[in-house]
Amino acid sequence: MKIRIPIMIQDPSITTRYPELDPIEGFDPVEDYFLDGPVSEQIAILDFSPETGELVKGAKIVKGKKRGNYRSAKIEDLRKAKGNEVYEPEFLQVSTFATILKTMYMLKDEHILGRSITWANGSPQLLVIPRAGKERNAFYHRDSNSLQFFMFPSGDDSERMVYTCLYRDVVSHETGHALVDGIAPDLFDAQNPDGLAMHEAIADLTALMTAIGSHNLRRIVLDKNDGKLDNSTDFSTIADDWRGKFKSLRDLNNEKSLDPSSPKENYVKDTECHARCEVLGGALYNVLLEIFEDKKKTLAGPEKNDPKTMHSVSGGALVFASDRLKQMIFRALDYLAPGDVSFADFGRAIVAVDTVAYPKDQQIRDFIKQEFRRRYIVKDVIALEVSTFFDHEDLKGIKVSNLVGSDWAAYNFVSQPSARSLLCIPTTVKAVEVLPRLDVTKKTTDAETNEDVVSHECIFKVGWDEEEDTPNSSKKRRFKVGTTLAIEWETGKILALLTNAPQDETNTKYRYPNEKQFSLIDEEQRKRRESRNEFYDYLDNRGLIKFGKNALDPEGLELFSFIHGEDLDGKIRLRGSGKMLHMMERE
Repeated sequence: MKIRIPIMIQDPSITTRYPELDPIEGFDPVEDYFLDGPVSEQIAILDFSPETGELVKGAKIVKGKKRGNYRSAKIEDLRKAKGNEVYEPEFLQVSTFATILKTMYMLKDEHILGRSITWANGSPQLLVIPRAGKERNAFYHRDSNSLQFFMFPSGDDSERMVYTCLYRDVVSHETGHALVDGIAPDLFDAQNPDGLAMHEAIADLTALMTAIGSHNLRRIVLDKNDGKLDNSTDFSTIADDWRGKFKSLRDLNNEKSLDPSSPKENYVKDTECHARCEVLGGALYNVLLEIFEDKKKTLAGPEKNDPKTMHSVSGGALVFASDRLKQMIFRALDYLAPGDVSFADFGRAIVAVDTVAYPKDQQIRDFIKQEFRRRYIVKDVIALEVSTFFDHEDLKGIKVSNLVGSDWAAYNFVSQPSARSLLCIPTTVKAVEVLPRLDVTKKTTDAETNEDVVSHECIFKVGWDEEEDTPNSSKKRRFKVGTTLAIEWETGKILALLTNAPQDETNTKYRYPNEKQFSLIDEEQRKRRESRNEFYDYLDNRGLIKFGKNALDPEGLELFSFIHGEDLDGKIRLRGSGKMLHMMERE
């Protein structure tokens, strides 16, 4: 059944900036399965009364001649809610539902991921609680596969409640966490701060790109800023009014850096993920601005020096830039090596997916490399070079469909000595895990012909455990690493190789397109070991790690507010460090 669902463009208090903007717009999902609640195949709203804690009735679906809608006892069509009606429980339910659906659709598009997304814990549905309680918070919870949105008194008016489920950017952000966890679940068990900061930055950018997807908001923001974004915070801020007086939690439009020589206000040394994420988020926001400005000039052509023409083409240019950034970020998550990763690993994955999609368009990749170097994510742009478009003898004669469909074929391939070298598996490693292979069909629009180019890939990943000494302890730390191969389905050509494996003289042939990378990666991995030490100390000093049964509640479930430490024969591993994404105070 076709249906139109209302979606809140932004929290009602914020839309007072734009009196000409209707704060509600309609969203038309393409799937057919909808029930009262609202409920779809992958999302179920569960609304509990803040007063009694009981589950309340959800919004009812009404069939129409051409298009259905959701209604409440008071409002026949919630799309037409006005004023304080947006605080009615049924409107909170449907707006939250629509925002999550729209965010999901953004990624599932074949121009972005090119495959369906499943939830990390295997549940068929994401449970969404729009009124989870009274506190200044909202979070994704993996164990229950839920998004939980809270409410709190406004910082400007204690009589007014702020419902986080009405914040389009907050809902998209938390949905982003759930989606990232489904695509790259190892990030939730990060052993260093970059993994969690990556989770947080991508969730921020998900909120940004969902906002850009609103035609009404995009048009008004660009009109207000004369078709420019470089000095605007209308899209870049996350959770406006969280602290009152329109003070946001974070701003993607920043100059945050890991460089100790940066100005004090920009240097980020903090291990805490909500601080560290601003470095990666700021770098990728600048990438968006670069693509945006370049596309405006292309669209304007000979009139690129005319402000009116540049303004008129700004909407299309921003959509283009957002789509290109979405491709980079989420396809890079598919390409990312398994296990413990860094910002630099993610940068290499971005370079790889963009090279595969746009092999002739080097300009934006050069900008990305310079931006990562400028923010001290890498010491030299050479560190971000990736091996792409090459053949390997062990894949000749192998049907890629067999690698995808047969675990035996996949493990047999990995058992070959030359394949192990290709996959950067050290000779000392005995146990190697072959992860489920991904069958991905993606579309990329050719810049010259404006026609879609279809690519069919197998994304092949292997992972294994490594160990390292820990300071001031006889115990070793265990962590996961691995390698990703993106393989062209029809030819068996390797489109890209990404790895976070330790340096090894036997696996340099395919790993480094530039011989200067060896010393750069060696230094990078040394810093990563230091980062793991700092991260563990950060958690341990705050009493956030619990081992064994101490990490479980009386029913045997993991405690909500602690990270699970495993100690097996004196070898330590952390699990569930992703709880940091909502355990820390968001102030």
